[in-house]
Amino acid sequence: MQGHVRKRHKPECSRRLAKAARREQKATPTPGGERQSQPPLPRCDCSGSWQGRYRDPLDGHFIERTFRTKVEAEDWLTTQQGAMLTGTHINPRLSDTRFKALAEAWQESWPNRLSPTTAARYRSILNVYLLPTFGGVPIVRIDHGVVQRFVNRLTAEGMTPGTVRNVYSVLRNAMNQGLRLGMVKANPCTNVDLPRSPRQEMLFLLPEEQHQIGRAHV
Repeated sequence: MQGHVRKRHKPECSRRLAKAARREQKATPTPGGERQSQPPLPRCDCSGSWQGRYRDPLDGHFIERTFRTKVEAEDWLTTQQGAMLTGTHINPRLSDTRFKALAEAWQESWPNRLSPTTAARYRSILNVYLLPTFGGVPIVRIDHGVVQRFVNRLTAEGMTPGTVRNVYSVLRNAMNQGLRLGMVKANPCTNVDLPRSPRQEMLFLLPEEQHQIGRAHV
């Protein structure tokens, strides 16, 4: 995978200004067509960001990310290169998709697959619980910890265990769609601790109570 890291100089950077002046000088013809010698470029004196950049082998487009330091940009580029080699690479443009867009793509697969009742229930859970919480969040940021804290919050707010499980199930199914579309490497809803549904206590009758009930039905 081809890739590189480069400095994004600020407009007031001495090195950037010197490069611009050099380009302007090259574009201006000199008497006799002689090539003028150029002084060395000054060192960068700005605190600009660093950009990691590589070409997506699938569509040929460049994928770029900007970081505060050169080390961060190099680490990101190395991670992407490693993912390419292991077959776990996720196009960052896809992983940056907002949950709302994922939910819309998932709903497009419902016709002729879900019953109208199930589709209505899923849509209600999306509109009431999931979209207000995750609608504008990039799906890459919805990790296991985020899902677990979301489930814990619903439980702490007094939601019944059955309803919490229903909301969680819809979120898990939506993220499965993201997995199928190549937006995430793994479903973050895996191995989430869910609230237990309360079990009704079983009542056992004493022998004399059983005898009384039997006599009442004679």
